[in-house]
Amino acid sequence: MKKKLHDMKKELNKVLLVSSLVCLIPLVIGVILWNVLPDVAMRQISWNQQGPGWTKEFLVVGIPVLLLLIHLYICLIKPKRARPVSKKIMYWTNPIISNLCFIVLSVLSFMWAV
Repeated sequence: MKKKLHDMKKELNKVLLVSSLVCLIPLVIGVILWNVLPDVAMRQISWNQQGPGWTKEFLVVGIPVLLLLIHLYICLIKPKRARPVSKKIMYWTNPIISNLCFIVLSVLSFMWAV
């Protein structure tokens, strides 16, 4: 029983490492596309399709790092009594949201002037 628990912890640690790296994919893509990205990224959309924006630096570096910190907090501190299946779901929810946020903000920034 102890061996099985140890193996499950090793597997969850590998999943945590991979999911944390997935959180940083937008940072890598943002650095590669740095010259192509607009200087100001969309933050919200108003009725006239213009709104306040974030700087390019915050979009590329700030959001992925912030979501990585939230991801690590959720995965390492919160789930003391969570089941292993629930932990796997928690490990992949935030990385997916991180990548979707970056994609949506980048696409909106190209579509509308800020």
